[in-house]
Amino acid sequence: AREILEVFEEEPSPALRSELVRTLGSLPSPVAQSGMGAALTDEDSDVRIAACQGLAAGGSDESVALLSQTIENDVSLDVRIAAVRSLASFQ
Repeated sequence: AREILEVFEEEPSPALRSELVRTLGSLPSPVAQSGMGAALTDEDSDVRIAACQGLAAGGSDESVALLSQTIENDVSLDVRIAAVRSLASFQ
């Protein structure tokens, strides 16, 4: 997860950053969780959407908090919708 996060931070392509975030979402580690949290601040909305989807798989209380903040603060309607859908996976 650390190596993926390092590549993510240096990657200029939004499409590749989205795929890196999707990969992080499949890894059950605190590093992956923090990487997806960082991806929620990415300039590209597709990357932020991928982070929302990845946080849904994590299932932690931190994921709920991050998704809730995204619903309240993100400028993109598509990202806010992705965050709402991701929150629906929690009980």
